[in-house]
Amino acid sequence: MVIAIIGVLIAILLPAIQAAREAARRMECANHMKQYLIALHNHHDTKQEFPKFRSQRNGSGNNEWSATTFLLPYLEQQTRYEAIITESGNWYPWETRAPIIGNIQTFRCPSDINSKTDEGVITKTSIVISVADVINDNGSMNGTGVGGRAAFVTDNAKNIAAITDGTSNTIACSETKVTDGGDIKEAGVASMNGVGGLNTNPRNCLNYIDSNYKTLLKESYSYAAVSTTANTYSSNRGIWVYRCAPNISAFCTVLPPNTANCSSGNYASWGVYSASSYHPGGVNGGFFDGSVRFISDTINCISTGITTPQQVTDGASQFGTWGALGTINCEEPVTP
Repeated sequence: MVIAIIGVLIAILLPAIQAAREAARRMECANHMKQYLIALHNHHDTKQEFPKFRSQRNGSGNNEWSATTFLLPYLEQQTRYEAIITESGNWYPWETRAPIIGNIQTFRCPSDINSKTDEGVITKTSIVISVADVINDNGSMNGTGVGGRAAFVTDNAKNIAAITDGTSNTIACSETKVTDGGDIKEAGVASMNGVGGLNTNPRNCLNYIDSNYKTLLKESYSYAAVSTTANTYSSNRGIWVYRCAPNISAFCTVLPPNTANCSSGNYASWGVYSASSYHPGGVNGGFFDGSVRFISDTINCISTGITTPQQVTDGASQFGTWGALGTINCEEPVTP
């Protein structure tokens, strides 16, 4: 009888303990994101601009280094940063370069066990930057055209004055579940390659997950029936903090958090890449005013009543409140 009572008590207490632990982990994730935002503003104070979406590391070479790379000096990683920008020669293969190997705690969310960088592995990240509601330009993120809607672009670094929608109304970064192109069901991230028509109807991406917007693929889904692209489920979210590819180190405010990722071609192409986390019900979002807020999975977004919401080149986002939070200068009303 006593054993039975103890068993009942444990069954009652265990969920509460697990919830308390997750609350603590979520707070730690938010604190890391706060440090990231402070680094972003310190970069702005020093350079009078935010880092670009992609840059050359030392004024030459490949133009593929992420915005986060240039925040390293403001995250107590000056030695690592100097080694990156001064080391000469071809950086391929990336896996052999010591300055980009190893764990950096600020980029980790302890709720995501995959975010911990193993020994000898390129630094992973749970924090990804916003490319606004941009879909078919987010591979290059040029500062003209649709890329002008975002804070982080390639050829025209933005400053705080460019965020005319207001810093408290504009999201700078959010979270991603870290995956490595392996079993995306285990990671809980639906990721499809070779999905057509994303820029005119991003709802196409939702065809590969269930009707409740859960992030696991339908068991009945046939890869070959939908796409001829090999390995259609590749993801690679957050696996390299230094790469500027949108599928790795960015997200767009198009689909709700914790839904799906779809690329137009192979895994590194332009597409729809969503914020995601292991926190129940949503993700942490970091804003340009330095605040971190919890964004619900049910935020007003793609289900705004528009039959076929699509990317626009100028004017208000067609993706509700979530889309409005991504753009920097489109004067949308931000409503709950």
